[in-house]
Amino acid sequence: LELKDISDGFTTDHVAYIAHMLPHLERLWISGEFFDDTTLTAFLDLPSLQSLSIHAFSNFTADGILSFISQLGPKNRGFNLAILNAVDSTLTEEAQNVIRDTLKVSLDGTFDYGLAQGKLTG
Repeated sequence: LELKDISDGFTTDHVAYIAHMLPHLERLWISGEFFDDTTLTAFLDLPSLQSLSIHAFSNFTADGILSFISQLGPKNRGFNLAILNAVDSTLTEEAQNVIRDTLKVSLDGTFDYGLAQGKLTG
């Protein structure tokens, strides 16, 4: 399901609703208003998720991402997580490598991370 541009105003509540209504979803490409560690919890209601690309402005922590990964199951084997619009660089290169290694070892998965190119307004 590709919701990249049409979901620009989505909140964590919207993500939770989508996950509840589409529990068999395997691939999700989503943007949103602003996502953080609490949003990751909503994605756990998608037990068959194989690929998650988050294009929303976001601020995830290493602990939050690692906690999310630790709760994924066997159906998530090969899981690809892409966080592509982080608003700050608090996720160090070392933390990114730990996340990549954890995904690779636990699920044979991958991790991509990118900072937002523009500034937040508001």
